[in-house]
Amino acid sequence: MKKTFRIKCFKLVLGVSLCFLIYLLVSLIIPPLIGTHEKSDTQAEVSITTSERVCLIDNNEDALLWRLRLIRSAQEEIILSTFDFRADSSGTDVIAALWGAAERGVQVRLIIDGINAQLHLSGSDVFQALAAHDNVEVKFYNPIRLTQLWTVNYRCHDKYLIIDRSTYLMGGRNTSDLFLGSGGTSRQNIDRDIVVYNGGFTTASANTLLEYFDRIWLLDTNRAFHAEAENHRVKKATAILARRWTEINDAKQLTAINWETETLQTNEVALLSGDCTAWNKEPMLLNTLTTLMQKGEQNIVLQTPYMICNQAMYNALKKVTDNVQVQVITNAPQSGANPWGCADYLNHRDDILETGVDICEWNGSFSMHTKTILIDDRISIIGSFNWDMRSAYLDTEMMLLIDCPALNAILRDEAQQMMYEGKTISPDGVTVTGELYITPKVSATKQVLQSLLRIIVRPFRYVL
Repeated sequence: MKKTFRIKCFKLVLGVSLCFLIYLLVSLIIPPLIGTHEKSDTQAEVSITTSERVCLIDNNEDALLWRLRLIRSAQEEIILSTFDFRADSSGTDVIAALWGAAERGVQVRLIIDGINAQLHLSGSDVFQALAAHDNVEVKFYNPIRLTQLWTVNYRCHDKYLIIDRSTYLMGGRNTSDLFLGSGGTSRQNIDRDIVVYNGGFTTASANTLLEYFDRIWLLDTNRAFHAEAENHRVKKATAILARRWTEINDAKQLTAINWETETLQTNEVALLSGDCTAWNKEPMLLNTLTTLMQKGEQNIVLQTPYMICNQAMYNALKKVTDNVQVQVITNAPQSGANPWGCADYLNHRDDILETGVDICEWNGSFSMHTKTILIDDRISIIGSFNWDMRSAYLDTEMMLLIDCPALNAILRDEAQQMMYEGKTISPDGVTVTGELYITPKVSATKQVLQSLLRIIVRPFRYVL
């Protein structure tokens, strides 16, 4: 009798486990597969403003300092959105700065991608101490729900910081040591942010960003995160934040911002974004970027950490190369930080070249996480959009269009430096190595793993 009972229990557990596995696989694979085959010509609305000033932030140490300086300058409200937020050294500095702002009466609202928040942040005592403050509200975008696993592939990939509903910072950096500060980690990525300022007054581009934030903040797929202020660990962490913020201020690195000397004047600024709901999306941002690139007359530089394209994205590149030369700069597959993206790139490099673009495989000291498009000598587009299916169809993404010849010239100089450090492949197969190019060293183990990944990623490339 006992043996029969154990067999029945085993079969029951096995059956339930099998059903859950099928549910998991169907949820992960089917909905995004449908989404990445969407066909649409819809474009994002473009609201343009004038007379705004911008500051380029390409250095990771400056990126942390600018965030702390902006947060300290806030008088009424701070809004922060990020894909990945960790309570490491630089992340805790940002948490301490936000706590310090809340202490002086500033209203703070945070929206963080749900999966990353659940994995890396919600268990942090210092983050709970921030969330427990009366002047702080926290929401997780589309966290994992076992009863709604079919939404798990739809992530909030936006990265921006709004100060007093007027000045804002936007770019591709997450809030962690991997992107900020001087190296709590040896494997830092390089990235790019832009600060937009217009005399401290609400501007058209800031209004557009605030409207976007209001839409995403009110989604019913978000979950509010709360912490208990009276919890012993939270009280202890609050004291840690108070000390940390005092230490940061005592270091006297957070100087007042001189907007005249630290920024460049622009002709136009426009915020570009797509749908923010946690579901399949029309490729509005992809269509808008393609249309803007088609207007180029001289040369276009497309900088992206990796490329994972479907036929629509290949067609988009082909439309652009029919009119103008396109230079793609991406990580060398031997040294890029995203092994999945690098494996897919090796599988489809020839397909990318067939669109007519030149590809520079950059092999620098760090992995590149930068997403930038340079159109001729005036237009620079910077933000979070990777040239991949996830950015086009699944995740929330934002790009900032800036008409500023001075900024464009700086970015083109940096792009040229990267080409010196890279290997450029033309559509006809001709390869030219830059003056400073160093051939990547790849261990036998990594070669084997990459070969395996090239096989593994093929059926699932649309969710990488």
